[in-house]
Amino acid sequence: MPEFLSAAWIDALDAAARTTALPDEAADASITVEQVVRDAPDGEVRYHLRLESGHARVRRGPADAPDLRLYSDYDTAIGLQRGEINAQNALTAGRLKVQGRFDALRHASEALRALHDVFEAVRAGTTFTEPPSSR
Repeated sequence: MPEFLSAAWIDALDAAARTTALPDEAADASITVEQVVRDAPDGEVRYHLRLESGHARVRRGPADAPDLRLYSDYDTAIGLQRGEINAQNALTAGRLKVQGRFDALRHASEALRALHDVFEAVRAGTTFTEPPSSR
């Protein structure tokens, strides 16, 4: 089982993304979303999701020119991953920060929703190092 935010975990997300074609209504979506998780056990982690031409990829590291960049601490990232908190509540509480082009997000929202199920198997098999506040 891949550890949350590890290279193996990001590679598992990418493998799931590569095997799935997005629905036709999402084929014209084009967006790059970079996730920045601060204070992870091994330091800051960056990875990014790229949707283009009906296909998705997840890559390690920062994106060259992301449309959106999401910032969170490790505890919030775990809560989002486990489905214990949602992004809207995390934003409202100031636990998730978003920077970039929100119009790109609106245009790609259908495609991003379709990816939720694509990553379910990876989420189900993910292991977690508890955040320092929980230890």
